Amino acid sequence: MMRDAADATRMVSLTGTPREIGATWGRLNAQAMREQCAAFVQMGRERGIDRDELLRRAWTGVGIIERVAPHWREEADAAADAAGIDTDLHLAYHVGKYRELVFLADECTSYAAAGCVTARGNTVFHKSRDNVARPQVAYVKRPRVPGVCAFLTLSDASDLGCMMMVNERGLAGSADTGAEESNPGGRGLMNPWGLRHIAERAENCEEALAILRQWTDQRWYAGGRRATNWMFADAAGNVLRVVNWNDRLEAQWQRDGYLLSLERSGLREFMDAHAGTLDAAAFMAAARLPGVSFDSTISALTVEIDAGAPERSIAWVCVGRPGRLPFVPLALGVERLPVALLDGSLSRPPTQPGLPAEQVAALQAECRARAEAVPPDDAGALEELTAACVDDALAALQALE
Repeated sequence: MMRDAADATRMVSLTGTPREIGATWGRLNAQAMREQCAAFVQMGRERGIDRDELLRRAWTGVGIIERVAPHWREEADAAADAAGIDTDLHLAYHVGKYRELVFLADECTSYAAAGCVTARGNTVFHKSRDNVARPQVAYVKRPRVPGVCAFLTLSDASDLGCMMMVNERGLAGSADTGAEESNPGGRGLMNPWGLRHIAERAENCEEALAILRQWTDQRWYAGGRRATNWMFADAAGNVLRVVNWNDRLEAQWQRDGYLLSLERSGLREFMDAHAGTLDAAAFMAAARLPGVSFDSTISALTVEIDAGAPERSIAWVCVGRPGRLPFVPLALGVERLPVALLDGSLSRPPTQPGLPAEQVAALQAECRARAEAVPPDDAGALEELTAACVDDALAALQALE
C-alpha cells in the first residue's frame, strides 16, 4: 500500500553509528522485515527444520560476520529491535535466505564500459536485477566506522546486504548468478555480503579482486549451486568480470571497451552500435531492451563515475522494471534521502501496473534536465533534486490508482 505522498517524500538519513543506522532502517521497514523473517521460518518448517536448527545452521555465517565486519551485527540487531524481531532469527535470515534457492537460468544482467568506447572517458556501469518480487529500496549509507566508506546500493526492503553498488571512492560492482556449480559447498556468507564488504573497503577493481580471493580462500564465500558472476568498474578506467566458483576465480579485464556479465539478446549489438558515445543515458536505454528487461526485473542501477571526483558521481536508480518506472537521480554526496526510496513506497513489482512508456520517458527527461542544472558540489540541491524526482514519480503512480 502506497503511503501518503507527503509522508513518502519525507527526508531521512542513513548516516551515523551502526546502531543509529539500523534503528532507522528497522523503523522504516518493519513490515517487510517481519514478513520475510516469517517466510524464512516457514520455509524451514516445510523442510522439517525448526527454528533452533535454522539458528544452528547460520552459526558459521554469523561467526564470519563477527570476524570480518562486526558493525554489521550491530546494525542488524538494532534494526531487528526497532522492528520487533528476535535478533538471532533476523541475523539467521540474512545468512540463510538464499541458501536453498536453485535458479534455473542465469539471473540479472550487468555491463560496464571504459576508455575510448565511452562518451567522456568516464567509466560507466549498470546492473538490472531479476529476482523474487520483493519491495525494492535505494539509498546512500554512511556508517561512522573506521576504514568504512560511504556507498550507494539497491536491495530488498528486508535486506541489509548489497545487490549492486557504487562507493565514494569510485568503485561500482554487482553480484549475479552464473553457471551451474559442479562442486557446491559452503556455509559462509552469500554474495550480497561479499559485495557490501567490497563496497565498504575497496577503492578499485584490483582491491575488489583481492577481497574475492581472500573470501574464497578462507571459505567465507558460501557459494552454492551456481557460480557468481561479479562485475566491477572503477574511476581509474578498469572493468573487471570475475566468475567465482566455490574454490577458484576466473578474471577478465578491460580498459578500452566493455564487458557483459553474460550474453543477452541485442545487448552486444547495442554496445557496438553506440561505441564512442556510451554514457549513463545510453546504458539506461540498454536496460529497456527486450533482451535485458524481463517480467522478473525488479530494480536497476546505472552510474557514470566522475573520474576527477568520484564522490560527486550521480547514480540513476530504478526500484522497478526499467521502462515501467523511471530512473531517478541519487548522488553519492547526499545524506538525506526520501523515505519513498527507503521503505519501498516507490517500488513497483512486476505484478503491479507500471507507468506508460511515454510517461516514463517524459519523467526521466525531466529528471535529467534537473540533474544537469544542479552544481555537483551542492549537497542540499542534490537532495532536493532526488526528492523532486521521487515526488513526481509517486504522483504519477498514485494517478493510476
